[in-house]
Amino acid sequence: MSATDTAGASPAAAPGVRSSVYSVLSALLTLLVIVQVFVAGAGLFTMAHQLDSGQNYSVSAWTNSAYWGLHFVNALAITVVMLLMLGASFLFRLPARTRKFTGLLLGLLVLQAVLGFIPWPAPIAALHVLNAFALLAVAGFVMRDNWAFGRA
Repeated sequence: MSATDTAGASPAAAPGVRSSVYSVLSALLTLLVIVQVFVAGAGLFTMAHQLDSGQNYSVSAWTNSAYWGLHFVNALAITVVMLLMLGASFLFRLPARTRKFTGLLLGLLVLQAVLGFIPWPAPIAALHVLNAFALLAVAGFVMRDNWAFGRA
C-alpha cells in the first residue's frame, strides 16, 4: 500500500507539507515587509539629507531614487507572496482562522496601495506608515500562528 492509498492524497499534499509551504510563505512575507519599511526609511532619510545640504529634491529625483525603486519592486513581491499565501490557504484547506487572517493581510495591502498612490493631505497620507506597521504585526502573527518548524 502506498502513501497515496493510505492518505487518499498525494504525499505532496500531506498536512506537514501544506503547513510548511504556508509557513515559508508567511516568513517570507514578514521579511519582505521588514525590508519594505527599511527601504522606505532609507529613501526618506536620503531625501532629508539632500534637503539639509541645500539641494533641491524634485519629483524626478524621487522617481529616480534607487530606494523608491526598491520600495516599488518589493511592494510587487509582497503582493505576489500574499496572493500565493491566499491561494495556499484555500488550496491546502488550512483552518478558517488562517484564511481570515490571510484575507485581512490582503485587505491591509489594498489599503496600503490606496494610501500610497492617492495624493492625500499629509495627515491622511501618513496613515500609509501606520498601516505598514499593521501589516507587519499581522504578518508576524500569521507567521507565528502557522509556524510548521518546531516550537512557535
